[in-house]
Amino acid sequence: MPHVALFLQLSGVLIGCVGLAYGLHPNLVLAQWVGLTVGPDTLQIFRAIMGLYLGIGGLLIAASLKPAHYQSGLWLLGVFMAGLAGGRVLSLLVDGYQHWFALLATGLELGALALCAWYFKHTSASAGL
Repeated sequence: MPHVALFLQLSGVLIGCVGLAYGLHPNLVLAQWVGLTVGPDTLQIFRAIMGLYLGIGGLLIAASLKPAHYQSGLWLLGVFMAGLAGGRVLSLLVDGYQHWFALLATGLELGALALCAWYFKHTSASAGL
């Protein structure tokens, strides 16, 4: 399924770009997106997040290169999106209304999770699993 490869590649690139935004200039990006100022002592946290996002993005791109790895890539992306969306939903329930960006991100993460489930179902059926 070539669409699975494209989905994994696009997801990997987008996740990598978000990681770069978090890590290269967190004060600039986070101030514009959510009004958050990052102090010098916490910059390393956002750079670690950048590394995590870049690693996951790279693995998704690698998984897109061989059909035998599509399902692993979909699992990785699905778990990653479920974790992000789950944390945001928990924050919404515990903390109340969130910034518009958090709501947008939650919607995108849940959408990506739904696509993962759909692709996983269809790749499993075509592979005879």
